[in-house]
Amino acid sequence: MNEANALNILDKSRIYNGIEDMKKLFDSTAKKNINKAIELINEQNTSFTSLFLLQDKLKEFNISKELSLKNKVALSFIDGLKDEKKDTTFTTSLSAEHTQLTLPTLKWILETGYTDDGLNNEFDEVLDKAAILLIKSYNDNSELPIIVDLIFDRYKRGFYIHDLVWAFFESCEPKSLYLLAEHLKSTDVKEVELASKLLSFIPGISINSPKSNEEKYTAFTKWFDENSSFLHYTGESFQLTSEPIPYEVNLEAKYLCKKISVNNGEFIEPLTNKEVTMLNSFKKLNNDAKILLSSFSYMAYRKNNTWWQEWIKYPIAVQINVAKAKGEYYD
Repeated sequence: MNEANALNILDKSRIYNGIEDMKKLFDSTAKKNINKAIELINEQNTSFTSLFLLQDKLKEFNISKELSLKNKVALSFIDGLKDEKKDTTFTTSLSAEHTQLTLPTLKWILETGYTDDGLNNEFDEVLDKAAILLIKSYNDNSELPIIVDLIFDRYKRGFYIHDLVWAFFESCEPKSLYLLAEHLKSTDVKEVELASKLLSFIPGISINSPKSNEEKYTAFTKWFDENSSFLHYTGESFQLTSEPIPYEVNLEAKYLCKKISVNNGEFIEPLTNKEVTMLNSFKKLNNDAKILLSSFSYMAYRKNNTWWQEWIKYPIAVQINVAKAKGEYYD
């Protein structure tokens, strides 16, 4: 471990000897040399967990004004959550200089605090709100792996996960589904259970599915490979239903083999008059026919684009007949 990543002395004390030992260390240091105590809490590699636990000591020794900007922003965030009348985005009460540090501070809170999740309810709420703000206010999805770790760890401990699950899906990042799918291969029954529940909107991956863990993972990869360009985020969450469908496959886009925006389901590129006419015919089909035709169209598009360009010009009835006849070849 290099010096930049070495544990701060306060964190060492907390991790190896316990929270009370760390508080005693800070207390004795502050009484002997207040500047040294300020230096310790302001060190770059101090964790958010230690800052959180030393809040009372910082007030006791009246050194809040001497804290680094990062620490000030973090404490302002905590205070904002304590006071329901404050805007929980909390940036409005900070100076411009402080606000510039909000994003890196939220990332620091999660990155250095998530391993201590479960410390107490207030601490866990801070982690949840930091995750939500990163995704919803800053469109920053870089901490999704940590958020997923928190979700699965809490689930195994029997703690509340709905807010974090909501934040995870609100990222509107289909590739992040792989972070969930990896847990389908786990030897931990609870991890497989939760992964199956969160991905149950995908065919073959429900909790009651008879498939093995590896078969579920294979079903996921096949589904994602075929549909990832045509996914639309619905906004459904566990707050609304016990079986949310956060992503839907846009069958019209899959039929035309044209990408859509995951946020609003609209085509990224405008459709030609010919494509509009084709879609009008497609929309009149029943759902089973739409699924058959869109799946065949995309598979043919990938396997033999030249042939697909000829097939897509056929009348819709002819397309369906060809799809039924050649479906197994393109499967």
